[in-house]
Amino acid sequence: MASIQEHLDKIKNAIFGKDVRQSIHDGLNKINQETESTSKNQEKLERTFDDLIINAGNSNAEVAAARNGFETLGKRLDGVDEQLDTKANKNELEVERKRIDNIIALPDGSTTGDAELIDIRIGADGIQYDSSGEAIRQQFKNVNNNVSNVINELEMATHLNLTFKIGSVHANGNENLNNKYSLVSNEFSLSSKILTIVNTAESSNVGFTLVKYNDDDTITKLGVYYDKEATFDNTNSKYRILLTKGTELSDTSLKDFFRLYDGYQVSKIKVHESRLANLETIVASLSLPSNYYILNGEELKIPYSSFIDDELKSEYPYLKSSGFWYKHHFKDYFKYKGITSDSYIDFSLYNDNLTKVISEKRLNIKVANIKDINHNSVKNFMILGDSFIQSGGIVDVIVNKLKELGVTNINYVGQYTDTNTNSGNRYEGHGGYRAYDFINDPSLLRPEFPNNPFWNPTTRKVDFKYYCDNVVNVNGLDYVYIHLGVNDKLTDNLVGEQGNNEIVSRIVELVNYIHASYPNCKVIVDGLVTLSEDNEFTNFYYYRKDIFDYNSKLELALSQINNAYYIPSCLRFDSKYAYEYVYEKVYDNSDETRKVVKEWLHPSWVGYKMIADEVIPTFIYHCLMNK
Repeated sequence: MASIQEHLDKIKNAIFGKDVRQSIHDGLNKINQETESTSKNQEKLERTFDDLIINAGNSNAEVAAARNGFETLGKRLDGVDEQLDTKANKNELEVERKRIDNIIALPDGSTTGDAELIDIRIGADGIQYDSSGEAIRQQFKNVNNNVSNVINELEMATHLNLTFKIGSVHANGNENLNNKYSLVSNEFSLSSKILTIVNTAESSNVGFTLVKYNDDDTITKLGVYYDKEATFDNTNSKYRILLTKGTELSDTSLKDFFRLYDGYQVSKIKVHESRLANLETIVASLSLPSNYYILNGEELKIPYSSFIDDELKSEYPYLKSSGFWYKHHFKDYFKYKGITSDSYIDFSLYNDNLTKVISEKRLNIKVANIKDINHNSVKNFMILGDSFIQSGGIVDVIVNKLKELGVTNINYVGQYTDTNTNSGNRYEGHGGYRAYDFINDPSLLRPEFPNNPFWNPTTRKVDFKYYCDNVVNVNGLDYVYIHLGVNDKLTDNLVGEQGNNEIVSRIVELVNYIHASYPNCKVIVDGLVTLSEDNEFTNFYYYRKDIFDYNSKLELALSQINNAYYIPSCLRFDSKYAYEYVYEKVYDNSDETRKVVKEWLHPSWVGYKMIADEVIPTFIYHCLMNK
C-alpha cells in the first residue's frame, strides 16, 4: 500500500485543478492495480493451501505457506533483525516484535512448524488472530475496506465549492461590499463534524475568519488566524469564510491562496480547493444590460467605467468588439456610429496577454425611429421618483427633447410643478422617498415623510385609480416612468444580494399596483447610477459593483412582467463627469488646489441629462412607436 499512500499524498497536496484531476486518476489506477494483484495472490495462496491440505494435512500446509517463497523458514527469519533496524513506522515495529517474541517463547518440544503457525496468525495491523485462516481473511477484508475508503475520499473531494468576492459581512449577516480589506465566500453548510482550515498564503499578513450564522439571526466571528491551521466543531450552522488582509487588496494579495479542508472526523481529512480562480470573473467582468436604446442615427457612446467592472483597473484591460481591440481607460468611451436599425454588438474582455477571455456579453441595440411615433391621441404620462425627479433636471430634458422631436400629444401628470427651471412641467417627485413609501400605509412611514399620494384612505390600500380620480383629476394613466431605489439602498442599508433583492421586490410591487388599476399602462423603470469616483462617502468600486448587481436583478424581474421595461441609464452615465466639483486649496496659503466633489449623491445638470438621454429613446421605443 506504500505506493497508494504516495498517490494519496499527491492528491492532498495538489493545488491546481489539472494536478488534482491527474493525481486522482493515478491514485485510482494504482488502487485498481493493487486490487487485481492482491486478488491473484489470494487465488494462488488458496490453491497452494488446497494442494498441501490434501497431501499433508492442515499443519504442514500452514508451515509451507508461512515460508512465503523461501526454501526454509530459517532463511526467511534471517532478515528480521535487518528489517527492524530500518523500520520507521511504530506499528510495523510492534508487529515484528510480537512475531519474534512468539518464536522465542516456544514451549519445550515445539517444532519450527509450530513457530510458523503462530507467526502467520499475526496480521500487519499487529493483532494476533485465533487462526492463520482468520488472519488471512481479516487482512483481505481490511484491504477491501481501505480501497473503499480511498474511493469515498476521492468522490467527496469536491464537496466544498467556495467562491469569493471582495467584501465582508455586516453585523446582521448581510454582505458588505464596501470593505476592501477582505474577501467573502458564499454561504455554505457542512454534513461533517469538523471543519479544518489551513492557511497556506504566501503573505504573512493574510488570514481567515470563520463566520457562523446563529439561530437568532446574529453572527459569530470565530477568530482571525494567520499562517496556521484551525479546526472548528460543526454545529449544523450556515457559514462563510472571510479572507482578510492588513492592507488594501491588490493584484499581489489576490495571488495568495487558501486551501480548505472539510473533515468528517479528525483523523480523516478531505481536501478542497477554495477556487480563488473564480475571482477573475469578479475582479474584472462585463456588466451590460440585455438591451440598450438609441435614437436613429445617434452615435453609440458609452463610458468604459459604466460596463467594465474592474477593481484592479490595469489587470484585465483589453476589450474586443466587432474584430477590433480596445485598451480601456476609465476616462475613455466606447463609440460606434451608423446604427439605423435594431442590431447587436458582441463584447469580449481579455487578460493582459490576450490569451484568455475573462468575460463575454452581447449588447442588443434597440433603435427608436422618430418617423414611427404615433401622434394620434393625447396620452397621460406620469414621471415618478425621488429627489432626482423633484430637482426637475431629468423632467426638463425629457419634456424639451420630446417637443424637439415633434411629440406634442403628451399630458404630464403629477401634483407638483418644476420650480427649479420654472418650466411648469408636472411630475410626482418626492425628495427622500423610497419605493417602500409608495407601497405602504402612511402610518408605517417615517415622520419626516408621512404621505403616500397613492393611498386610498377609504379602502386603506394603494390605489392608482383613486389617485387619478381624486388627486390629479385625469382619466387614467397610459405611461409611467419610475426613478427610485437609491434611498432604499442608503436609508435602509439594503446592499448585497439580499438588500438588492428587497429593493427589486419593492419596485415590482409598485409596478403591480399600477397594473392593478391600469393593466395596459406601460411602465418604464430606471436602474440606479453610480456615485462619483471621488466621493468621500464610500468606495466607488465596491458601490459600483453593488449597483451593477442591483440593475441586473431589476432588469430580470421587469422582463417577467407584461408592459414593464428596464431603462439602462447606468450604461450612458459617466460618473467621472456627472457630478459637480469645486477646486479648493490643499492647505492654507497654498497655491495648489485639488478637485473635490461638491455633491456626491445628486448629479449635476450634465449628469441629469445623461440619465434623461437614455430615458427618451427607451420611452419612444416601448411607448410611442407603432410596432
